[in-house]
Amino acid sequence: MSATEFTPGLPPYRLPILLQANEAPVRTSTPCSWGQVLTIIAIAAMLPLAGCIAKAPGSGGGGGNPKTVVTVLPATATVSGANTQKFTATVTGPPNTNVVWNLNGTAGNNTMTSAGMLDQTGLYTAPPSVPTPNTASITASAVADNTLSNTATVTITAPNVQVSVLPTTANITVGGTQTFTATVTGTTNVAVGWYVNSILNGNSTYGTITATSTATGSTAVYTAPQTAPQNTTVTITAQSVAISTVNATANVTVTPIVVTISPVTPPNLLLPVDGQQQFSATVTGTTNTAVNWLVNNIPGGDAINGTIDATGLYTAPSLIPSSVQSGPFQATITAQSQQNSIYSASALVNVHVTVTISPVTDTIGQGANLLYTATVKGTSNQGVFWSVQSATTGAFVPAADVPWLPSNEGIYIAPPLTQGTTTLSATINAQAQVDSESAAGTSTTVTVVQTDPLGTVSNVKTLSSSSCPAAPDGTLSNGTCFSMTVSCDGVADWTSYLKVNAPSGTPSGTVLFGVGEGGANLYDTEYTSGSTTVGGVLSKGYTTVQISFGAPFDNGANPNGWLTGPGGVRRLACRYATLANWVFNNPQTINSKATTSAPFCATGNAEGAGAIGYAVSEYGLNSIFKMIELTSGPVMTELDEGCSCSNGGVGPPNPPCNTTGPGTPLCFTSGMTTIDAAYSQPALCSSGNISNNLLLRSDSILYQRGKGAVFPLPTTVLNMRFGLLDTGGDEPQGWAWNKSVSQNNPTAQCENTASRNLPNDATSASDIVTDITGSCK
Repeated sequence: MSATEFTPGLPPYRLPILLQANEAPVRTSTPCSWGQVLTIIAIAAMLPLAGCIAKAPGSGGGGGNPKTVVTVLPATATVSGANTQKFTATVTGPPNTNVVWNLNGTAGNNTMTSAGMLDQTGLYTAPPSVPTPNTASITASAVADNTLSNTATVTITAPNVQVSVLPTTANITVGGTQTFTATVTGTTNVAVGWYVNSILNGNSTYGTITATSTATGSTAVYTAPQTAPQNTTVTITAQSVAISTVNATANVTVTPIVVTISPVTPPNLLLPVDGQQQFSATVTGTTNTAVNWLVNNIPGGDAINGTIDATGLYTAPSLIPSSVQSGPFQATITAQSQQNSIYSASALVNVHVTVTISPVTDTIGQGANLLYTATVKGTSNQGVFWSVQSATTGAFVPAADVPWLPSNEGIYIAPPLTQGTTTLSATINAQAQVDSESAAGTSTTVTVVQTDPLGTVSNVKTLSSSSCPAAPDGTLSNGTCFSMTVSCDGVADWTSYLKVNAPSGTPSGTVLFGVGEGGANLYDTEYTSGSTTVGGVLSKGYTTVQISFGAPFDNGANPNGWLTGPGGVRRLACRYATLANWVFNNPQTINSKATTSAPFCATGNAEGAGAIGYAVSEYGLNSIFKMIELTSGPVMTELDEGCSCSNGGVGPPNPPCNTTGPGTPLCFTSGMTTIDAAYSQPALCSSGNISNNLLLRSDSILYQRGKGAVFPLPTTVLNMRFGLLDTGGDEPQGWAWNKSVSQNNPTAQCENTASRNLPNDATSASDIVTDITGSCK
């Protein structure tokens, strides 16, 4: 029986053909006849056939259907975990050469199983771990006849996938970048996934990473976060896609940028308006150490907040914003890293207005007052709060209590000195109303002494004879006249005049003559009997010195004379006291024949008597006057009662002229406008406003009701005369002073025919001469 014949009565039999070694098993689609079977059996031991099975008679060379053969290569393979093996299947015979791939009998797909994964292209991928058993069958079945197939065997071994990352460590600043390279070996799948602190591709907290595939793995650029994480070290992980348990890591230290600023003084820096402060900044954590400077978040600042230059020099604004009503203006100085603007350091500057006080330092007598003016720089609000360091060092009268004062002025009133105390110091404070913490310069010191300080005399000139007027009645020669400048603290300089008449021989002494009102005239011109009075004293051998603070030398340009303010009556009285002291110390300048041992005396009427009262009580000149003759005054003994009569005050009982009753009122009935002229506020006296009483009391000769001044007059003879026809406050004011300074009940007489201006009365003039020549010894 030939190989192409069938045995009758027997069905065709499909027999697997024995393969030679290394040949793939072949399944034919041709049924064999029994004769062929027997033939095959007979020669099986000798023929390693390639595997053809005849399908039908005549198929060998007789022109039947072609033989179908499926071949899978390689027939066996060893694949480690995560690696792949490509299998190919060849189908010969039919026109349709497609196959269906199976893994361990299951159609292949892209799903990993314990035996691995096989897709329909024949690509086998070993599983990550070795299964049991460790082999798998790869089968390709012909699509033309799925009964025909060929199988290969895969042995699965342990994976040897390795991942490495370079560099393994890095240090970068916030916002910086670092490139990493991952290399994968031991697998054909070199893809990796990049993680930052176990977060795929990272995030804004720990940084992000962006990858690019390479032939051996991947490169990735890590970008650090803008703010350093709490733990400044982050972990970069390259994880094998093939074997997720295989990875490599690198540690990155994210260095924060640190900016420090100097100076930073707790709690903040104090700076006056227009003041400057140099700041410096130090930047670490980056090679770029440059900073940008901001003021209140404004680069470089501006005129409102202050400016700062590239070197860190801050200049405070000239004016604090009007919105600041209390406390300083605050400016935040910020040094911002140019490398990363998130990082910065700040210092707080408190910009204060500045307060300056005028006068800066001063000396005043006990009970005296001093006007202070504060200038507030840096704001349009010039208001200040005044204070004095303690109640024992005097009182301060703020503008609020003196309606006519501007908001930046105030008056300090010194206390009387206690017995045994010759001086004390008081600190005057001025606090800007808009800034409770205003910068330095808000205080000054005043020294309080026993008597008011005298001024100075300068520019002494002897006037021509034509400029030295004779008495209007011709009874007194023109004598010698002098002009000079008198300078006193806190008041304007004043040009003053002297008319000197000297006796023919050595003088018996020197007598000063002063008129009422502001002393702006000569005694022999002001009063009808003035020349008689002066001439009478001159005839007794005394040098007579008439004092004028104006007329006739200035043609009446300054009618208020020494009382021309501002400054207040007591302070303005320094002009008279200073001039009197100069005459006392320069007797031979006005009379070459004078001797320093001759007595020095004075007389004055009304306000002129007041000038003498201030000189001996407040300016300490009681030691130079041997005798004083006061007529119709002194009228400024108690200015507060004279101007306002607020307390209904009356003088001491039993004055020389008005002897009935407990005393007469101290109120002024005239002369108040003269007092007004001593102040910057019109009608301060004549208005009768009691809010002015504290100031007026301080300006009184008998300030604080006689406490503390140089009382009594231990070495000065006092004579006083009043006019019966004077119904004003001159007598009660003068009598009040008399009772305060009297030791031995000094003489006080009433002139029955005189009114306020006693030297107008001939009898009174004669009495004055008698008093002076009899007591000036």
